[in-house]
Amino acid sequence: MRYLIAFLFLTLAVACGDDGTPPADGGADSGMTDGGTGDSSLADSGPSDTGPGDTGLADSGPGDTGPADAGPSCTDGVMNGTETDVDCGGDCDACADGLMCAATTDCVSGVCDSTAGTCTAPTCMDTVMNQDETDVDCGGATCDACDDGGACTIAADCMSGVCVGNVCLAAECGDSVQNGDETDVDCGGSCGACGDGLMCVVADDCTSGVCDGTASTCTAPTCMDTVMNQDETDVDCGGATCGACDIGMDCAVAADCTSSFCSAGTCQYATDCYELRSADATLADGRYTVDLDGAGTLSPMTVQCDMTTDGGGWMLVLNYLHQGGTNPGVVALSDTLPLEGSTTLGDDESTVAANWGHASNAMMTAVNFDETMWFGVTSAHPRVIHFKTNSPGVKSYIQSGTGSMNPTIYDPTYTTGLGRRDAATLPLHIAPNNRLGYANRGDLAMTAFPFFGNSAIGNPRAHWGVGQGSRWEADGPCCGTSVNDTHHQIWARPNPCTDGMANFGETDVDCGGSCGGCAATETCVADGDCLSGDCTGGSCVDTTLATSCNALLTASPGIADGAYTLDVDGAGGADPFLAYCDMTFDGGGWTLALSTAYGGDPASSTEGEVLMGTTTHMPDARVAALAALSTQTHVRTHDTEATRSVTSVASSSAITNLGSLVMLENGASGPGDIADWTGPFADLAHLQFACATFTGDFPSVYQCCGTNGMHLWSGQGGHSRWNWLAGNRGLNEPMELWVR
Repeated sequence: MRYLIAFLFLTLAVACGDDGTPPADGGADSGMTDGGTGDSSLADSGPSDTGPGDTGLADSGPGDTGPADAGPSCTDGVMNGTETDVDCGGDCDACADGLMCAATTDCVSGVCDSTAGTCTAPTCMDTVMNQDETDVDCGGATCDACDDGGACTIAADCMSGVCVGNVCLAAECGDSVQNGDETDVDCGGSCGACGDGLMCVVADDCTSGVCDGTASTCTAPTCMDTVMNQDETDVDCGGATCGACDIGMDCAVAADCTSSFCSAGTCQYATDCYELRSADATLADGRYTVDLDGAGTLSPMTVQCDMTTDGGGWMLVLNYLHQGGTNPGVVALSDTLPLEGSTTLGDDESTVAANWGHASNAMMTAVNFDETMWFGVTSAHPRVIHFKTNSPGVKSYIQSGTGSMNPTIYDPTYTTGLGRRDAATLPLHIAPNNRLGYANRGDLAMTAFPFFGNSAIGNPRAHWGVGQGSRWEADGPCCGTSVNDTHHQIWARPNPCTDGMANFGETDVDCGGSCGGCAATETCVADGDCLSGDCTGGSCVDTTLATSCNALLTASPGIADGAYTLDVDGAGGADPFLAYCDMTFDGGGWTLALSTAYGGDPASSTEGEVLMGTTTHMPDARVAALAALSTQTHVRTHDTEATRSVTSVASSSAITNLGSLVMLENGASGPGDIADWTGPFADLAHLQFACATFTGDFPSVYQCCGTNGMHLWSGQGGHSRWNWLAGNRGLNEPMELWVR
C-alpha cells in the first residue's frame, strides 16, 4: 500500500510540471515562492523554503529554516519510547497505581503485578520498603513496628520501642521502655515484679503477689490477701507484720508461730518451757502452749513459764496462793499444770481452778526435768525460801511418791540458794542432826512436809507445808498457821549444764556462760568461759594461768564466779590446780581454801577443787603458798556472807598466821583482837576470847573457848559454828574460809 501511495503521489507531481520533469532545486525556486499552505511534498532544499505548514521531513539542504521534527518525550502525552504507560515507566518517572508496568521500577509503589502488568498499591506485606516505612514492610505510621535489628527513625518504628543509631534494639528490663512482655515499664512478665499501683496481668507480675483483676494494677499486700508476701513465712502469717502461724505451717523463727516454737521450718508444740527457751532466748515470762508427751495421751496445754530466773526455762508445776484464815484443800492435777495468777501475798486464788494445784506423780513423770526450783513466802515473817536443786532423790520422790527427799535436798552439792532468798533456813541451814521430811506421800510428795527441821543459824524450826491439816507454812514454826497468808511455788526444767547441748548462753557443750569453765581448745567468748580464765581468739588456752583468783580478776576485770585453773607458783614446780573463785563479794578475787559441811570435821585434804558444802580443804603447802600471795582472809557461813561473816583487815596477823598454818588468832592468852576484823559478826559475841586458846594447826582456823564465839576447828570431832550454845554440835553450820 505504501508503495502504491508513493507512486500516485509521484505521478501527480509529474503531471503538474512544465515539461513533466521536476524542476531543479539547486538554488531559488524558479516558480512561485515555496511558502504556501498545504505543501505536502518533501521539503525543498533551497534556501527560500520558509512557508508555513511544511510538515514533510526536514529538508537537508542549506537554507531550510523550518522547525525540526520532535522525537518521543516523557511529557508528550503519548506512550512512546521506553514508556510502559503514557509518559511513565521505563526511562520516565514511575507510574501510579493501576498504570501499565513491566518491572517494579516502573511503579511508584515499587510493586508491578506480573499477571495484570499494572502497578499495584503498596501494602505492609509486599516485601518492598515503600509508603513511609523505615524498613521493608515495617516502621512509619502505616505499618507495624520493626523487629530487633530493623531500620528506624524514632522509637515508635520498633517493636521494642528502642531506636538507637537508626537501628531497633532488643527489649531489656532496664531500658526505661515498656516492651517485651512487660506489663509496665521494665517490670512484669519476664522482668522483675512491679510495685504497687503499676500495671499487671497476673499475680506474678507484682511484688505483692496481688494483681487487681478489675483495675489490672498491682495492689499493696495485706495479711488477708491469701498470698504469701511481705515477710510472711506462710500464707498471711509469720514475719514481723502478720500474726503468728498455726501448728503445721511454715516458719523461720519461734515468733512466727502461735506455739512460739519453730522446728525444722514448721510450727510445732514444744515439750516444755525449757525447749521454748532453748529455741528463743528472747521469750518473756508468761503462758505458752506445749505438748508434754508429744504423741502421748496428754493434749497440748497452756503452761506458765519463767524465762528469766537463773537462765529461765522453768515450768510451773505447783502453785498455791493461800489467803490467811482459809483452809481450802490441795488439788493433784492429772492432765493440766497450774498457771500463775496473782502474786500478791494475801490474795485468795483457791477459787480459780486454773491457778490452784500441783502436778500429780503421773504428771511429773510426763514432765522432762532434772532440776526443781522452790519458792515460799509467808506473812508470818520476812524470810523467803528460794532455791534450786538437781538432787536425783528429789526428782525420784516427786515422780513416784515413794521414798523421800532426805537427805540430798539439804546437800549444797545439789542445792543452791537463789536471788530472792532472804535469810531462810530451808533447806541449806537445817541442823544436820535434825534434817527431816515426810516419806511415801504419793501425789502429796510436794505438799506434805517434804523437808523441815531445826535451824542451824538461830531461826525457829522451819517447815515447807502446803495445806496439810490447817497448816500453811513457809520456813516457819508448826501448827495453826492457816491464819497466815502464804504463797508456794515449784518449777521444773532439765539441767542446762548436763543436757549435752550448747545452749542457755553456754559457749560450748555444757560449759561456758553460767555452766562453769571450758577446757583448753573449747569455744569461749570471754575469759570467764574458760577454766584457765584465758579466752584467746575464741578458744580457751592454758598458757597464762593465774597464781590466784585475785590475780585472775586483775588480769580479767569482770570475770564471773566459778572454778578456774590456777598455778600458785607460776613457772615453779607446783602443779596447776582447780579452785573456786568468788569474783563478787567485797570486790571479788577470793579463793576458797576450806569448806565444812554441817558438823563435819574440816580435816579432809583434797588435791581437787574445794567445793562449797563439802568437808574439804586445800593441801597445807598450797594454803601456805596462797597466803603468801594474799593479804586477807574471810570466814562465812555458806550462802549468808552478807549477814554471817567476818573479813580480816588487810595485812593483819590473820593472814600471817594462816601462812604459818596456825589458827588465825592464837597464842597463850588468845588475844582475839577485834580490830583485826570487819563484817557483820566482827563483834565481841562472835570473836572475843575469854580464855587461853589452843594453838591448833591448819585446818583449825578459830576457836573462842569459853564464849559463844566462832568455832571452826578440828578438835572434838569438828566444830563449825558461830555460837557454842552449850556444846550443841547439832547446830554446826556449813562454813568456809577464803583468802585474797
